[in-house]
Amino acid sequence: MIFRTPVLLFLFCIIAIQTISPISYNREVKVMLMKDGLLSDYVNCVSQDHHNIIWIGTEFGLNRFDGIRMTAFTFDPQDTHSLSNNLIHDILPDADGQRIWIATEGCLNKYDYKTGHFIKYKHQPLKNEKAYNDIVKIIARDENSLWLASYRGGVHLFDKKTGKITWVSEIFKRVFSSDASLRVRNMMCDQNQNIWVATIGNGLIKYNIQTKQTERYFEKTASNIAFNCLFSNTKNTFWIGSNKGLIKYNTTTNSFTTDNRFSFLNQHSITDIKASTNNKELYISTDKGLYVLNSGLLDLEAPLVYKYITEGADRSGLSVAYVNNIFEDRSQNLWVCTASGGLNLLLNKPSKFEPVFRPEKNTSSERKTLPIAEDLQGRLWMGNNTESLFVSDSTKHQFAKSSICKELAKIGTTDIQSICFSRSNVLWIGTSNKGLISYDYASHELFNYNQQNSNIPD
Repeated sequence: MIFRTPVLLFLFCIIAIQTISPISYNREVKVMLMKDGLLSDYVNCVSQDHHNIIWIGTEFGLNRFDGIRMTAFTFDPQDTHSLSNNLIHDILPDADGQRIWIATEGCLNKYDYKTGHFIKYKHQPLKNEKAYNDIVKIIARDENSLWLASYRGGVHLFDKKTGKITWVSEIFKRVFSSDASLRVRNMMCDQNQNIWVATIGNGLIKYNIQTKQTERYFEKTASNIAFNCLFSNTKNTFWIGSNKGLIKYNTTTNSFTTDNRFSFLNQHSITDIKASTNNKELYISTDKGLYVLNSGLLDLEAPLVYKYITEGADRSGLSVAYVNNIFEDRSQNLWVCTASGGLNLLLNKPSKFEPVFRPEKNTSSERKTLPIAEDLQGRLWMGNNTESLFVSDSTKHQFAKSSICKELAKIGTTDIQSICFSRSNVLWIGTSNKGLISYDYASHELFNYNQQNSNIPD
């Protein structure tokens, strides 16, 4: 079943924080929601195919975005060529550029560009085996096969030529002797030919592809830890994101440690870790926002600098704080998959607008900044509908409430509609309920022109 909906993109601003002082991340943010064509505001994954099409996996189906229009694909019981299930966990474009692989709650799907059809591949269990078709992760093994992670069953090997799915039972049986759920969250193949399986509550499992031997880690404390993601940057080290923060694994010593440089992540549940294509930045998504790090993970000797982007009012951050997944496209735009906040796109270009003023926190949603004027000293003045006037310093970057506000309060001015300065530097204020007001800086006199004294309507 296919729907086509035009996409409307909304512009947001980002403020990011360095370890020492606040700095600007200097990226525009656009937010895609259901009203823009997304099948759900809960987005699980994003990928880009060889045609530069963006594919978006949600909890209610698959979207394809060509930069202008959003196309939707969903399960249709009357269409044998539709998706097998609407819950999308992972997307992997094939190396040949002719198809993409989709991990769904129902089974592995292949989308064929030539026919526009989805072909389904299911695990056909042997005798005394269970069928595990809830696929959560896809990794390319070589040009002819894929590794598949099943939430309940562990790992499968998929043969592209035959369409056969073979269950790697050793991983499951390392934990359970009977039917149960392994609760796989993620999977990674390291540079030493080991498959690492991250689970929720069942520890971390290593499977050697050549020897078929398995090892289980965190067995005693597994019930308290959700291992969510894995990131490998060298042959000797990789990183694990969990609900307890960031964990480092050294393959040489076969040991797990924590790095004090990342203690600020200890109170976060880390959901994804990705390196930028130029390896200059590292993206860490959490349940409380997105961290953009320098090469601290890639270069252990480098001083750590990071920017923190979270949910922000007044267009100052992500649409919601909880980030499920992150993806950097070929133009180095960053796609941020959120839980209930849609898809946030961080554009890889400087923002054309720089925020210089934001209303105070905990203010009414009715507060609006309305008129703007410049005085003879080059300062900016801004009024709003809550009897407030704000004036900048000479740099136009710092604003404070003007002392005139006390005088305005005495006459009960509550709704400033316009302001301007005369050549003699007299401030004129137009209101919706108290007529016209003038303030002379030389004499510090304020006068209210209204219906009674000047025949000017309030």
